[in-house]
Amino acid sequence: MTKTPTFIHYLEKDSFFYRIGLLPKLIFFLIMNTVAICNKLYLYNFFIIFFLVFIILKLDFFKTNTKILKAISISSFGILIFWLVLSEVPGSIEYIIFPWGSYISNNTFSYALLALSKWLLFLSSGMLLMATVSEIEVVNFLFKLQVKKKIIITITLAFNTVSSLIKDIPKTKLILECRGFRDDSLFKKIKMLFFIGVILSINSMKNIININQEYFFKINILKMDVEKLECVI
Repeated sequence: MTKTPTFIHYLEKDSFFYRIGLLPKLIFFLIMNTVAICNKLYLYNFFIIFFLVFIILKLDFFKTNTKILKAISISSFGILIFWLVLSEVPGSIEYIIFPWGSYISNNTFSYALLALSKWLLFLSSGMLLMATVSEIEVVNFLFKLQVKKKIIITITLAFNTVSSLIKDIPKTKLILECRGFRDDSLFKKIKMLFFIGVILSINSMKNIININQEYFFKINILKMDVEKLECVI
């Protein structure tokens, strides 16, 4: 089956998510974020998260993006540790009081789960959007709204920069490891992160210049015809 590149994944052209268009995806994304902000029932949030993760798994997203899954696990663990060790959530019972002033009350764990559920809901809805939206959809949608060309280029540059960074991080780390860099100590980890940041910054500037030139060509030469734009991309 023919696949088209999205910002962080590849989507089959005959799939449901490719056919529904950008506007329903944006509306769904905004609804999910509104739920994450307003809802205070973490069980309800987790139910939605499981639904979104099920869809993402159906897209085979994590098969090609294992590093993202690892980053999500680490960030989730960090949120729980923050709320359990550094928060001061009032409660009728204080189970543990730490020397630095924070404590664990009978309400701490529920607040920690609520914060975690909000974070994962933001993250999963964002991943679903980025995994199912392509550049061609964004450009075509913005054209229909009669957005200025410079704004279209700026928005697409931002999306492309984020997606390229996500893809380049594991590749850059592998290249450095092949050249003898290791992260088996704190100093070496800091050193590797420094070089990864420098390399990614240079690559990002090059990508921005290249993408900018490409979009000037696409926007000035082509019109809102999706098929024509796909041929160029």
